[in-house]
Amino acid sequence: MYLPKTALFFIKKISIFLLFLSIFFFFLIYSLYPLKFAIVYLLILTLVVLLVLFFTFPVFNFPEPTGYFFIGSKSYHLKDQKRKDPHTNFIENRELVVNVWYPSDKFNKDKRNFYLKEIVGNKKIINNFFQVPIHTFSEVDISNHYDNYPVILISHGLGGLSDLYLAQIQELVSNGYVVVGINHSYSCFLTFLPDGRILPNNYDISIERALNGANGNVINKITNEIDICIEDIRFTIDMLESFNIDSNSFLKSRLNLNNLAIMGHSVGGAISAEICRLEKRCKAGVSLDGSIIERTVESGFNKPFLFLVGYLLDKEQDILNRRLRRLKINNEHFKTIKKQREHIATLCDKIGKDAFYIPLKEAGHLSFTDLSHLSPVLKTFLNVHTGAKHGPEITKKTNKYLISFFDKFLKQRENPYFEEFLKNNNIK
Repeated sequence: MYLPKTALFFIKKISIFLLFLSIFFFFLIYSLYPLKFAIVYLLILTLVVLLVLFFTFPVFNFPEPTGYFFIGSKSYHLKDQKRKDPHTNFIENRELVVNVWYPSDKFNKDKRNFYLKEIVGNKKIINNFFQVPIHTFSEVDISNHYDNYPVILISHGLGGLSDLYLAQIQELVSNGYVVVGINHSYSCFLTFLPDGRILPNNYDISIERALNGANGNVINKITNEIDICIEDIRFTIDMLESFNIDSNSFLKSRLNLNNLAIMGHSVGGAISAEICRLEKRCKAGVSLDGSIIERTVESGFNKPFLFLVGYLLDKEQDILNRRLRRLKINNEHFKTIKKQREHIATLCDKIGKDAFYIPLKEAGHLSFTDLSHLSPVLKTFLNVHTGAKHGPEITKKTNKYLISFFDKFLKQRENPYFEEFLKNNNIK
């Protein structure tokens, strides 16, 4: 762990401000009370400020990837010339920011990335805050260890970002996968385009409103958004195919698109399952505590699919248990959760022997993101509020299952960890 220069600069500015503020209050209290009260006040204020800064915004490192490769990254601004964006009343073409992470043999400290840098594409926004070093390097050469690499697409949940799954992304890439993160414009947190424009999040389609019994109009908006995201993914696959034959692209002939899979979290899980149903080019899929839409269940598909679920979607968990009561589960929540559990069970039956259902009984919905790695305060809040576990333990388990599943179905390589778990737990 280390403190970058920009972080020191930020702390210095805050410290100077707090110093003058403390001196002001010191003389104010000193003018009203004896000296000892002013000194005690100053010491308490200083301690509180330091504790808040330390525990709320620690300088930390992401989990160390366990694979052989270093990790390169490159961002693309893509515009779909064949599709108008519904969010612009079908006036402007659909625009996306897509991040590609790939195996590399290069360690270049001058090109090392920092967390969130790739999200915003604008250093000025980040430079005033702590820069957290991650295990990726901008636009370094792709590794020549293999001729090409299997590809995994990532679809985030509503209001999320592909970069919020960096703990999983870095692990996958270090083990020999190209990972492509699609930030779905208007349904992700924010989209920062290279020309300085910022595309906002459409908060009218909050999944929370749907869970709380929002009217059918909100449900329809979410379904429509899923359809937009599905087309984003199909367009991205088209672009990857063009990169793979473009002599000017560093990805030329390096993508094994015959072994392409998709992974999604939350609503992204529903998108992943639907892509597996619709898209012949997708060979397998993963849902991280994701929902499922009815048309996917009704039609089904015959492809390997892994459900990694937290306690909300764990069919063995009592919906009315103490943990769920913390989330103030009401009748509408109850119906939604029960229906999603039924959807998952039905889809597993239709997929057959290549459907895998693995509950992480202590995981919450956000345990599959990086949020719990960002701050001890945030981690504690999530643990207390949801009654679930968040942090390195859940991330480590998740990564093991992901590597095992993708190794089995994209690299045709058996993994003892995965096979032993399935054997001991009577899972398909």
